[in-house]
Amino acid sequence: RQHLDIGGRVMQGECGLSLWGWQYREESECAKTVALQRVSKQSRLTAAGPAVERVHCSSLDAKSFNKYRDAPVVLTGCSVPSHLTTEYLSKQYGDKVVPVEINSSAQQAVRLADYLAFTNGELSKHYLRNLHVCRWFPEEMAHLSVPPCLGDNLLGDPSRTFGVPDEWRNWFELFVSSPDCPGFPVLHIDVCSIHAFSMQLSGVKRFTVFPPEDTARLYPLPPANTASQLPRDLNTVDLEQFPAFADAHATHVDLHPGEVLYVPAGWWHTAKTVGTVPSVTVAGSFVGEDNIDRFLDDYGDFAAMQSLVSRGAASLK
Repeated sequence: RQHLDIGGRVMQGECGLSLWGWQYREESECAKTVALQRVSKQSRLTAAGPAVERVHCSSLDAKSFNKYRDAPVVLTGCSVPSHLTTEYLSKQYGDKVVPVEINSSAQQAVRLADYLAFTNGELSKHYLRNLHVCRWFPEEMAHLSVPPCLGDNLLGDPSRTFGVPDEWRNWFELFVSSPDCPGFPVLHIDVCSIHAFSMQLSGVKRFTVFPPEDTARLYPLPPANTASQLPRDLNTVDLEQFPAFADAHATHVDLHPGEVLYVPAGWWHTAKTVGTVPSVTVAGSFVGEDNIDRFLDDYGDFAAMQSLVSRGAASLK
């Protein structure tokens, strides 16, 4: 999951490949998920509807998972790198100097241990996000894998995804934030028709997703149309400025440790830590047989845009 910023860098979104910035239906007995909701005229996410389904991984293989590929689903019972807690990261990598987000266009370099202590009130409001595991913590790559029920990740097969950068082939990124952090900076979709998954390792993270049919109601920012113009806090949307948002539909999904959220291509999403403890999430991207053709078509356009940016597209006549 990546973003292409104005400097041409590719960065990962909260849940998948997205072109932006620096850089779900549960049953009543499952209280972890907030149901599908319709945005009210006060831009509050209040009206309940169907919730995101939760499915145990042991009951799924790549074939049986096909019935779930078109909508977000929470996978339980998956193998996740649960050792990647704030305590472990601080002990093993505390002296690393890492970038934390101050706002959508600025970052601050801090010792990882200082950030993970969460004793500095102002620093705790910042977001440690989009750290490529292969780059920052290569020793941990051996512990990361795509949930088997998703099937083969064709991003890792150069014969099927020719020309894709090597860093896309094992795309895992680390996200850490406290409940004081306002969350991911923008509602977005992932580029190149990528499917995304987020593995929750500690804390609770609330994802908010919208179906592809809501795209026009979410005011995509041109020319890429992968990031929304809406404010970070969707409860504060000015409906005079963004009236169509009143007819958008949001699903809130609270993701708990050991769970994996699958978000299909084209679904808008953002996230925020909730509860009382910091959240640690590792997110990845996936291309399967169901989206390989769309991915290849979109990747051609994506690569062309990157080329223009790298050459200074603004100066081209």
